[in-house]
Amino acid sequence: MNNNGLRILIAVHHFPPNYSAGAEVYTFRLASWLVRHGYEVEVVCVESITHEGDSELEYERESYEDIPVWRLYFNLARASDPFRQSFDNPAIGKWFAGFLQRVCPDIVHINSCYLLSVSTIAATKQQSLPLIVTLHDFWFVCPRITLLKPTGALCTVPENVAECAWCLATGKRRFRWLEIVSRGVAGAVAQRLLVSPPVARLLGIQPDASEIADRRELLLNALKQADIILSPSEFLRDIFIRQGIDPAKILYSRLGLDTSHWIIPSGSAPEVSEDLRIIYIGQLAPHKGVHLLIEAFNRLAFSSRRAQLKIYGDLNVFSDYARSLRKTADGNSAVQFAGRFDNRRVAEILNKADVLVAPSIWYENSPIAIMEALTTGTPVVTANLGGMPELVQHNVNGLLFEAGNMNDLANQLQRLLDEPGLVAALASNAHAVRMIDDEMAQILSLYESVRR
Repeated sequence: MNNNGLRILIAVHHFPPNYSAGAEVYTFRLASWLVRHGYEVEVVCVESITHEGDSELEYERESYEDIPVWRLYFNLARASDPFRQSFDNPAIGKWFAGFLQRVCPDIVHINSCYLLSVSTIAATKQQSLPLIVTLHDFWFVCPRITLLKPTGALCTVPENVAECAWCLATGKRRFRWLEIVSRGVAGAVAQRLLVSPPVARLLGIQPDASEIADRRELLLNALKQADIILSPSEFLRDIFIRQGIDPAKILYSRLGLDTSHWIIPSGSAPEVSEDLRIIYIGQLAPHKGVHLLIEAFNRLAFSSRRAQLKIYGDLNVFSDYARSLRKTADGNSAVQFAGRFDNRRVAEILNKADVLVAPSIWYENSPIAIMEALTTGTPVVTANLGGMPELVQHNVNGLLFEAGNMNDLANQLQRLLDEPGLVAALASNAHAVRMIDDEMAQILSLYESVRR
């Protein structure tokens, strides 16, 4: 039954089952909740940007967990201008416009816009459809999405777009080596040169500063066309307000956690262990800082009691990084790589842990793993960075450490080993942050408001 006659189109860069990062998992839970409550939902996502098909854009429709999903396939590397089409893809825009005419949704809800490109926003507004955009990252202002440079340094959206051009260039080893060896001098010189497209081409650097400026202007103007913009953290909201987004249009809305799919075995009280059981759940990607966690764990002193570290995540997505993590663990038998797991088991897995560590080195906003841990009464150790300290209070429901500082992370973990009762005290204050029913009450109210 269609509830209140609302037809909702949800778009996101990727969607399960082959992708399970934060935005993908959130969008799946959003769509699932709406379907369960009788709303008519269609999901559009990008399944592959390396597709070897004959057409510029191909698609397929399937049902995943009772959700109608349209999966797009194209080959970005074969595009006439891969950089431009990474954020403004006319083929997606043309398909999306036709799809909107066929489906006739009442609401279009886009998550992030990464890979989908702003052509989806343009198509939506050309047909005068209500549009809500939920931000999950910094894609609209950062070509690297994370505001994290290839050198590992954090960024704050520089006014000088030549700095962005050089940042992208350091994704290549030769330029990154120059930047590191020169201690930033190479970048300072290059930024003065990259304002000239001919010089940038001569240096083998693309995109140049003018292309970055065009990207930023186009994307921010597109974002401003949304009727409502949702931000899952105050930190992320402030970033975009500083980039010219109307504060009245961008609303703080913490993501809600859906536990309806969790499998909770009978007698599922947390297990007790003499060892300190440390857990990581998430992507095994460099910006997640898992290397810091293993390095910190290797430095712990076990004079009072021992510890175990169990790392959950797909070892195949960033295989080079996964291999480096195994090397860092260096055969330490207390470090276990446990691979992926069915998210329905997350409560069971967290009940076998004493603390979850989220060691990210980028500006995380509302990590689902942190919310899941707190909901199960598991304290969290995380970096004092981005939206993470909005969820974790130091010495209350977890511990904070200086972002990127392996020694400080080791010190906080050592406290959990050495201070009797600290884990229990933190756990007693670990509670759910926000549940999906509460979030959806707000979302549905916004849907109705923009529809009117």
